[in-house]
Amino acid sequence: ASGQLCTLYMRLSDEPGVLSHVLQQLYQAGANILTVNQNIPQKNAAAVSISATLDAATPAQLTAVLQNVPGVKRIEKVY
Repeated sequence: ASGQLCTLYMRLSDEPGVLSHVLQQLYQAGANILTVNQNIPQKNAAAVSISATLDAATPAQLTAVLQNVPGVKRIEKVY
């Protein structure tokens, strides 16, 4: 998975700290974050896309970890 580009799309609860916890999990997985795009929350959730390169974790492993972050409502790998 070294240097593999991965883009994730998520729906996050509109609560303080949710995006920060997601970014912390990405850091702990050894991901190098390239872009973060968060839309204005609607109906208590915000759409977020994150692109990163992965050196250790696979996209499937990363998705599994992020699904357990409180406030992550939906997550899918775009590519």
